[in-house]
Amino acid sequence: MFRKKDAPQIVIDEIAGFQFTMFLITPTAWHIFCGFLLFRFFDILKPFPADYCQKRLPGGYGVVGDDIVAGIYANVSLTLLILALGI
Repeated sequence: MFRKKDAPQIVIDEIAGFQFTMFLITPTAWHIFCGFLLFRFFDILKPFPADYCQKRLPGGYGVVGDDIVAGIYANVSLTLLILALGI
């Protein structure tokens, strides 16, 4: 329909990735803000296997897969920040 693999008009991949970021995190304003920043950081950086997912999985699976991996990285990072710094 949009003739692009990752059309900016479709944001379900971002929503799914952010849901993984906030999984089992108390949704305070500070946690949501930090989670969003971490998710965007990992979504842009695309550490392994996010880049692999985006390049190798067909169609929408790769588009959503890389954001889910970014969300998992962000969730682990946010959890460690909460435990280490008490934020």
